[in-house]
Amino acid sequence: MPKRKIKEGNLRLAGIFIAVVLGLVFLSFVIKFIFVIRESRFDGAHKFNVLLTGKNEQDIVSFSPSTHSISELKLDTTYQDPAKSLEVPVDGEITVRGNLNVNNLSMLLFRSELPLGQTVQKLTFLDLLRLALFTRTVTPDSLYQREYSDNLSDSQKNTLISLTFTDPAIYDENLSIQVVNATDINGLGARFAAFVSNIGGNPILITNSDRPENMSKIIYTGKMSYTVQRLSSYFNLPVEKTDSRGIADVIIVIGKDFDNSL
Repeated sequence: MPKRKIKEGNLRLAGIFIAVVLGLVFLSFVIKFIFVIRESRFDGAHKFNVLLTGKNEQDIVSFSPSTHSISELKLDTTYQDPAKSLEVPVDGEITVRGNLNVNNLSMLLFRSELPLGQTVQKLTFLDLLRLALFTRTVTPDSLYQREYSDNLSDSQKNTLISLTFTDPAIYDENLSIQVVNATDINGLGARFAAFVSNIGGNPILITNSDRPENMSKIIYTGKMSYTVQRLSSYFNLPVEKTDSRGIADVIIVIGKDFDNSL
């Protein structure tokens, strides 16, 4: 009897130990999943751009849930930093070892969830899954392929970029935007304005501040808008609300703390 009781007690302790371990594993999985959800960036409602890099080739694919379409901009030159060179936003990056197979985009995204021979940056597995599922729902007549070449005129380049990267939500809000260059870097304000214009924003004024500002920020009036949220996210700038109405609805102040990268 005593031996049986000892054996039953050991089994009970082993069962409790296994239950505790499984509970901790489940809890860690839940916590990790919560963090993944927080870090996920594709919300399934707004514009999202992914840079695809393969062997001597680059594409930027723009997913537009509001218009239920996908635009692919094929680059004839391999840029070290396409986002900075073209003044366009890139939300995530996927690099593959071989050639890109954009014709089977959903499969490329699915495979990127388990990146065998692929490098994924700024994208969670939830982002990749949602993008892949969204891709499967887009009809062939809503897939747009465009080629960007240095041989094109500036007007043609601007048209391609506008068609590919205009965010319908920003375009519809149509907020007037002023860019203030409060640094000693010439042309930085124009670059900001070009970026804003490329995503469908409405930059109405570019000015140079008479005195340098240490801190960059985005100033807005009225309610917080999607435009302000996206600009703050793209440029990693703090936002500040003001009650005084100026020339523009939104003012982007570029201070000396900005690192000259878009």
